[in-house]
Amino acid sequence: MKNNKRKNQLIKAASKRFSKLGYYKTTLEEVARDIRIGKATIYHYFKSKDELYTAVLESESIELIEKIKAIFNDESIDIMDRFLKYFELKNNILSENRMVALLFIRKFTSELSENESKLLEKLLSDEINVVSLVVSFLNRENIEKFDNRIPKELVYLSWMIAIFKNTINKDETEKSVFSESRIKSFIKSFLP
Repeated sequence: MKNNKRKNQLIKAASKRFSKLGYYKTTLEEVARDIRIGKATIYHYFKSKDELYTAVLESESIELIEKIKAIFNDESIDIMDRFLKYFELKNNILSENRMVALLFIRKFTSELSENESKLLEKLLSDEINVVSLVVSFLNRENIEKFDNRIPKELVYLSWMIAIFKNTINKDETEKSVFSESRIKSFIKSFLP
């Protein structure tokens, strides 16, 4: 139990460092110092900085998928509001799951390592699977007409909106392009 607690502390501390300084400027000494341990202790849990970085990305990916599942499993709100919460979650992605958001942004701006590409593919696959369950359930009446591309399109649309709103577009007047009413219109076009 104590080992898992320490490992989680390391992952959280490393996440903060990687988010703030990036992979190359983050040192294991700083991560260790942040939680008041010696650098050598890190090697009891992770073989390398790469392995710690991968653990951070995996942890944030799992956390994001769990948040998405919680949104879509919340039967106290109607389905449109669940989708709006899903898009809102993505809108806050840089502050809530910064490493995953930066990974997705880097996919379009620079090369990802093979390991990063695999992690991103898994995250997207898991997210598409969650959205697919919801959309196919909504289309259960016309399941034979169900277009299995819709969940993938919704997931990619949510990422595009999140990236646009968080990185490219800082002008408040242009943010109205992705207002709640616009997002509702997009969602309605995908759902029965």
